Amino acid sequence: MLTGLVLFSSCTKKTPKFIYLDKLSEKSYFSGRTYGYSEVFLVENPPEDKAIRDSLKLNYFMKNRIDFCALDGDIHKYAMSFYEKTSCTSHYIDNEEDKRHIIADHCAYDGMGMFFYHRSKEDPNMWYATFPRDFKDTVYCTSGQVEMDTIR
Repeated sequence: MLTGLVLFSSCTKKTPKFIYLDKLSEKSYFSGRTYGYSEVFLVENPPEDKAIRDSLKLNYFMKNRIDFCALDGDIHKYAMSFYEKTSCTSHYIDNEEDKRHIIADHCAYDGMGMFFYHRSKEDPNMWYATFPRDFKDTVYCTSGQVEMDTIR
């Protein structure tokens, strides 16, 4: 007589969730001289497939990025960084004393990429993407309205 144990496991996939790290997101110096604004997010339950993960980050970024036209005139750089939520990165949710350069060093393996923009030196009403390299985007601020020229 054969007896067996049948185990059922849940095959439901958890929905990815973005967690804003307000303690690491701020106006600060970039490169020691220029002000920039940085936003840091943890991604809980990211998809394993890189193409799907990259698409998810891009969609989130395009819907939630800062209003470039509302930034102070002394801010010349903007970054939105993503890290997978792990035991290492979860430490930064509640610890105000830790800053973003430390999360990048301390939890380097959990980095999921970033989007980085510079304000044009020639036209302060224009912002352009410099990272990732294959992402081309220019934001024009004209009379209080944002016009975008995004090439993916």
